[in-house]
Amino acid sequence: MNRIARSLLSAALLLAATLLSPPLQAQRFDPPTGYSVTSTADTGDSYLPDQRCDDGTGRCTLRAAIQNANYAASFTQGIVFNIPTTDPGYNAQTGS
Repeated sequence: MNRIARSLLSAALLLAATLLSPPLQAQRFDPPTGYSVTSTADTGDSYLPDQRCDDGTGRCTLRAAIQNANYAASFTQGIVFNIPTTDPGYNAQTGS
């Protein structure tokens, strides 16, 4: 096969691979619609840019929720409390 034929074949294969591959999509980040506090601990968020309410141990504390809400300029939802009854700071009289 001569040089021109190889070049044309290579170009055709490259074009086919490009046309048949799935389109790349920009990864879109949607800020959360709200934060659910799951711990009475007083710890901050471990990494604000990910906007996951997580103090590094998998818990969402009130401090971490407020930090995330302040970090997200478009945050318009609320912070809710979902403290498990097994949490050391859970108050059975108030239910939180």
